[in-house]
This record gives sequence, C-alpha cells and structure tokens, in this order.
Amino acid sequence: MRMKRTRVLLLAAVSALLLFSILAAVSGDVNWAIGDLSRVATKLGVPPNADGKYVLADLLLAIEKRLLPAEDVPLFIRITNPGFSVKRGNPATVLAKTLPGAQCAIRVNNPSDHKSTVQGLEDKQADENGDVFWSWLVDDSTPPGEGLIIVQAVLDRETAFDEASFTIATK
Repeated sequence: MRMKRTRVLLLAAVSALLLFSILAAVSGDVNWAIGDLSRVATKLGVPPNADGKYVLADLLLAIEKRLLPAEDVPLFIRITNPGFSVKRGNPATVLAKTLPGAQCAIRVNNPSDHKSTVQGLEDKQADENGDVFWSWLVDDSTPPGEGLIIVQAVLDRETAFDEASFTIATK
C-alpha cells in the first residue's frame, strides 16, 4: 500500500517537472525556467552546480528523497540500549528506534521469568523521529539476574520485533 502511493507521488512529481521543462523549451523563456527551477531547488535544498545552474536529475532525486523518507523502508524496531544494568529500587529505561508513528509495545520479563506489569510499560506511539522509550521503577523485591525485554512495533498492518537482555543488580 505504501509502495503504490509512493510510486504515484513520484510519477506525479516527475511528470510535473517534465511538463515544466517542455513549457520552458516551447516558450523559449529560459529566464522564466531558471527562475522557477531555482525557487523549487531552494525549497528542496538543492544547490546549483559549478556553473550556477540547476540539474533536473538533482531536483528529481531531491523530490524522491522527500517523498520516500520512510515510505519504502520496511518496518523495524531496534532496542538502542541493549544489555543495560539496573539496581533494584532504581528506574530502568529502554530506548528504541522504529518508523515514525508506529504503535509500540514492550514486555519485560524479570530474572524470575515473570512479566512485569509496573507503571511505565504502557503501549506508546513513536515520535516524528521514530524514537520511543519506556521508563519504570525496578521493585526492591525483584530478584537479581538477567531479564529479557521484547519490543514490538505495528504500522500499516506490518509488525516487527526486537529483544535484548538486561541485568538487575543488587543494591
């Protein structure tokens, strides 16, 4: 679904630029063409070449990057601070990276292999940068040892998982 929408948007952008080029060639008004291209290029952040001219291929590439930032990237989720250690009675934090807007869930299995249900482990939505985090207080009664964290991301009917171990240390 995302791939089809992206192709349609890219085709529309390419068609518009080609139509623009044809109109400029037919009108013979190169200054008009250069002026409009420079405005489009400036908005897209495309610099002119060494001759001070804008290259159509550079503009198309910039449009493609603008239209495809995350559209064709398969859904993923990665724990960005795996293997951390936390002392009982202290806060623990899991950081993860995924696609912007993904719905994310976490499961924390303590060393006793019991699922933690403490406050802070609720489902969340990744921010505009694809960042998501969970923080919770590790109970004083949690046994020391190695636990397991499993994170899940869901977006557009796709699902991704990651897991990492962590250590609960004595005080």
